Amino acid sequence: MKNVFRAAFVSLALTVAATGHAQQEGYELITPPQNTSTPDKVEVIEFFWYGCPHCYQLEPTMEKWLKEDKPDYVELVRVAPPLNPS
Repeated sequence: MKNVFRAAFVSLALTVAATGHAQQEGYELITPPQNTSTPDKVEVIEFFWYGCPHCYQLEPTMEKWLKEDKPDYVELVRVAPPLNPS
């Protein structure tokens, strides 16, 4: 029974910790908002590097989200910035 209470407490603590990050200071509202290619949609910009193992690992999740879960009002823009400008 103690394990059930411990698991519930840890789950609750993790939930509170996750919401606390979004409420921290350090974020600035961009005024005026940045222009997007489609003003009536939310634009999600993904910066990635072709050689990044984390980006590679995230790709199947992103593809699944694009095909199955992405809302119609969201547009994904992928940007591969040059890491060594010449």
